[in-house]
Amino acid sequence: MTSLKPELKEISSPEIDGNSSPDSPVVLISSCLLGRDCRYDGKIITSEEVQVLTDHLRVVPVCPETELGLNSPRPPIKLWKRREGKMLLYQPAAQKFWHRKIRMKCLRYLRSNPYLAGMILKSRSPTCGPESCKFYRPGSSQPAGRTSGFLPALAARHDPFLPIIDEKDIKKPKKLYRFLTKIYALHDWLLLLDDFSIAGLHEFQADYKLMLLGFDQQGVDELGRIVARQKEYSESELKRKYLKKFIDCFSGRLTRGKWKNVVLHGFGHITEEISDEDRQKFLQMVEEFRHGRNNYHEMQNWLLNRAEKLNNDYLLKQKFLKPFPHDLASDLRSKYTAPDPFIEK
Repeated sequence: MTSLKPELKEISSPEIDGNSSPDSPVVLISSCLLGRDCRYDGKIITSEEVQVLTDHLRVVPVCPETELGLNSPRPPIKLWKRREGKMLLYQPAAQKFWHRKIRMKCLRYLRSNPYLAGMILKSRSPTCGPESCKFYRPGSSQPAGRTSGFLPALAARHDPFLPIIDEKDIKKPKKLYRFLTKIYALHDWLLLLDDFSIAGLHEFQADYKLMLLGFDQQGVDELGRIVARQKEYSESELKRKYLKKFIDCFSGRLTRGKWKNVVLHGFGHITEEISDEDRQKFLQMVEEFRHGRNNYHEMQNWLLNRAEKLNNDYLLKQKFLKPFPHDLASDLRSKYTAPDPFIEK
């Protein structure tokens, strides 16, 4: 991730679909989830949530099996896993192994998309499924357990910070929120690397500070120490240390109490500029949220709306208010699943 990369505007792969804006993250999506005819059983499937996301993301459709010339339908491929951990892809009907060719295809996806910010993959697929694929011991017809498919397993080694989700988890508001937040954060980081500077890193840190406080206050403190000691590191080491801790912060547990503190900190920057009535209305809204009687979106939208009306530059830059585009959240909320970090489903 810290290697030299071409300017984002120069990426012009014919494989990229969806939103062509360079402001949109690049995401690999299993072709079958886009309604393409590539499944082993010949069925055409779609994910309604994925279809909405394609309007907002730069999409790279992927299907390692059909891109190697395998037909749809076709005899299924099984994921074999030896006891020492090596994974093989075997097609029993053809008595043929495919893992070497599929591995090369998966590596090409990863290496030819330097601005890759995440993946949306088909669950249970031996080539694409994240953590949900049945695997077999060589020669056995009985599943031995579940693991990641070939592509996500390679991605975890190639880029351990890459967010990955499947079409089942994308229907869960909390997991969808975390995924979208991470891919847009990683996209911002990749843009920072285009013209990296310490001043730019300070600005990046300031924009994300309040959001990260909601996830992991100790992690935010550690990020601050890394930036403060930047002269002790080479540029590549600074980037590596910062990115690792930055992504780790998103693994923290979000609670309504912690998010209340984040929101009130942001609110403090406009409290003197609004009426007593508006002030009391918002504080009541925050208390209702803390006790689970009010949803996350109403409170966030109220504060964002006031920041826009007052043209409050500090708040408008804060990622906790708009971790991903507002129209993306609105499209999802109006049609299917609203990303919400406080809904367990």
